[in-house]
Amino acid sequence: MDKSKSKSLSSMIGMFILAGGLVAILGVFLTWYGSYSGWNIVMRSFEYTSTGLVEGYAQYMPLFILMIGVSAIISGIMFTVRPIKGGGLNVIIYGIFIIVAAILFVNWVPSTSLLGIGVWVCAAAGALLMVLGVYKTFKA
Repeated sequence: MDKSKSKSLSSMIGMFILAGGLVAILGVFLTWYGSYSGWNIVMRSFEYTSTGLVEGYAQYMPLFILMIGVSAIISGIMFTVRPIKGGGLNVIIYGIFIIVAAILFVNWVPSTSLLGIGVWVCAAAGALLMVLGVYKTFKA
């Protein structure tokens, strides 16, 4: 593949990485559990028992995913503006972290029947980032 096609492909993959980060951020603001969004859970207005607020590490998983989504957007912008070959390892790590955070949250809630779409959107964004990172590392 010639150099201009390689740069064009790398730039396109960077735009898809940027979109994956945006989808992860969007997922944080969708419904995660019951009628609560991920942002409500982080801001401690989340309550599923009569005893009060839920505490624990998994309460901050939406915030963690939000920060990783912002990092993925920055990586996507860097790959779009300055297309380079390789460099997708950080995007693979972002994807793994997002999926692990979503799994930790799913294991934390008492009833998976009340899970909303937001946690699944974030997990899908993590899978997308992993695939794009592998492709960026080995092909683009």
